[in-house]
Amino acid sequence: EGGGGGGGGKKKKRKRVDLRELNGWQWEASEKFDIERILDSKVETVGKVLAPSHSHLPLLIATPSLTCPTTSLLASQGKKRVEMTYYLILWKGYPPDVSTWEPESQIHDDLIDAYEAELDAASELEAEEAEEGEEGEEE
Repeated sequence: EGGGGGGGGKKKKRKRVDLRELNGWQWEASEKFDIERILDSKVETVGKVLAPSHSHLPLLIATPSLTCPTTSLLASQGKKRVEMTYYLILWKGYPPDVSTWEPESQIHDDLIDAYEAELDAASELEAEEAEEGEEGEEE
């Protein structure tokens, strides 16, 4: 009486792939992304701590997402707010609709410097064009 053709062997376990999705694009959770460029920035209040209790302060400082150099505590009506800067990131190999907001602490300073230099150059060009437009009207 033979083996009967199957069912008695070991089953192969399927490797479970942890996928993420955004706007119809999928990738493995373990995938590493490279930043192509910064598209925009914003500052947001991310939490409130009661002012009298200084025991909370070390917790804020020790929290990795709140350790960026520009994090500031602002006194306001007996409370403190933690403000953070976020950057809209365009990822290499992905379209703009898959861009994400990332905290400043996760972005390399060189990329932030390049983004700010771009903004400065655009502002200077805009000011020059406005000045040229005013001169043209005077003639």
